[in-house]
Amino acid sequence: NLTHLYCHPVIVDLSCPHCGHACRVRDHIERRLTDLPIAGHPGLLHVRVPRLVCTSDDCEVTIFRASIPQAADDRQTVTHRVTRWILQRMACDGMSVKSCARGLGIGWDKTNQLALTACRHLSYQDPSRLDRVRVLGRRRA
Repeated sequence: NLTHLYCHPVIVDLSCPHCGHACRVRDHIERRLTDLPIAGHPGLLHVRVPRLVCTSDDCEVTIFRASIPQAADDRQTVTHRVTRWILQRMACDGMSVKSCARGLGIGWDKTNQLALTACRHLSYQDPSRLDRVRVLGRRRA
């Protein structure tokens, strides 16, 4: 009931995120990310990501997984596109959290947490967002 896609990043940053020193590839691991539904089935990306070794003696980090910020944040199990899809389905199509979760093949709690975090980010990102607002509510004709 899942659509599996096996892929790898095209561009990988080979520098250490802590010290900025050049690193070498140690091996590769598979990172699984939930992606948009494909042909009515939840999509699951299997991304082959390199694990890197920092060669600097002064760095406190020795082995770390390369990040793929174009697709997903570190330690996140869903792609950026999934969050946008959830918000669009809920706001434009009137879908429930349960329907979105079922379409993506993830739990209700995770879907709700993604939607709430995205809404908070959109609402609080710009502190001056309400500077020119005079009245809240509907305008009567």
